[in-house]
Amino acid sequence: MDNIAIVVTSCDSYTDDCARPFLTLLDRYWQNHPKAYWIAETVRPAGFVAANVNEPCWTKRVREALKQVKEEFVVFMCDDFFIRSEVDTRRIEYCLNLLREYPLIACFNTELAYRHVYTTKYFGKTISGFGLQHTRQIYNFSCQPSVWRKSALIACLSVLDGNAWEWELTQEDTDYDFFLNTCGKIIDIGYADGKPFAITRGKWIMSDMVPLNEKERLEIDFTKRGQT
Repeated sequence: MDNIAIVVTSCDSYTDDCARPFLTLLDRYWQNHPKAYWIAETVRPAGFVAANVNEPCWTKRVREALKQVKEEFVVFMCDDFFIRSEVDTRRIEYCLNLLREYPLIACFNTELAYRHVYTTKYFGKTISGFGLQHTRQIYNFSCQPSVWRKSALIACLSVLDGNAWEWELTQEDTDYDFFLNTCGKIIDIGYADGKPFAITRGKWIMSDMVPLNEKERLEIDFTKRGQT
């Protein structure tokens, strides 16, 4: 894949116990993956290109860090999105080709469709496995694993200064179009039917993470943050 990077949004307080298992699973389930950047205030975890911005505001930190990323397209992920199975790189490449063809597409959200999409057509072309989302709705700006045009992501992050949840709930009218996955998992991060997974409200979800830790031999120290 050309001109694409993986960008993981994090912070100093999450890096110590998330970066290593994240990279272990990324290497395991996406062999020969693109360069991976880790966004945090000051820390520089092994195995990643550090994109450090010492800024407490999440949207400010991420958009400034993205300016350090050289690639034109990014797979945008959060630090506790631990990959559970082989990444469907064929579909990611399909997204990239469409981003190159249509400059008004901002991103392809790889999470399985959890809300209505109104068409699979785009300028008369059928977009296989994705549906066009309505404009001005929440979660067009999404922290779920997504394939973004980097310039569009920076522009969308510029609509407010706030945290990730505030950003996702923004109903902003933009010139960009947003697509949602309608056909099978692309990046399996363990999300299913709205059940808590990985880390929620700063605490490990032990029902999810203990089996994953044992299966993947991650050797996570669960004492470093709260558990639920």
